[in-house]
Amino acid sequence: CEGQGFYTRTCAACGHSEEELRDMPEAEPEYRSLNKKTVMFLGNSFVYYGYCVMEGGQGNADRGYFYHICKDNGESVNVYDYVWGGITLDKIYREKLQDAKAKQIIARTDVVFMSEAGQNNAALIDDIKNIMSLFPEKTEFFYLNHAYTVSCGHDNITNSFNVLKKMGVGIVNWGALAYDVWIGRTKVPGGTLKYNKNS
Repeated sequence: CEGQGFYTRTCAACGHSEEELRDMPEAEPEYRSLNKKTVMFLGNSFVYYGYCVMEGGQGNADRGYFYHICKDNGESVNVYDYVWGGITLDKIYREKLQDAKAKQIIARTDVVFMSEAGQNNAALIDDIKNIMSLFPEKTEFFYLNHAYTVSCGHDNITNSFNVLKKMGVGIVNWGALAYDVWIGRTKVPGGTLKYNKNS
């Protein structure tokens, strides 16, 4: 926020790290309004622990933190929660998005956020293609990469990111940021680490 960030370099031979605070060029991010849009979250407990959506409303309108952040910024957003503990994107596609209620919501969905369960899914690209095929052409898609994928080194997922980008799927790599803070690879200027990797 103040145009500074930590730069770290590590010696490949001995593992010694050096860190310095540097001025960083700032680019103003493009503001994308979600006002009057319908947003759907597809995923598992990595999304709803912490209340991004509320504990897995499972096909219902949702009033979790995502909804409230939008509301507090003057945007009226319809949020739908299609998350269940431990569920894979393939299972959501096959079992949760095929009924009449889901199809009605899908028809008016503008933005979809997806997150895979805690496994190194080699079929992630195909699973996401299947999900995308259900939605209107106007729908935008984003993949939420959680910290468990990063900490476990699930390379089938992370190696899919370039292909997903070419398919028009945005990558939200929040897990890499959380993991880097947790292991001390990066710091938030003025911040204090108070939580472990799970919380």
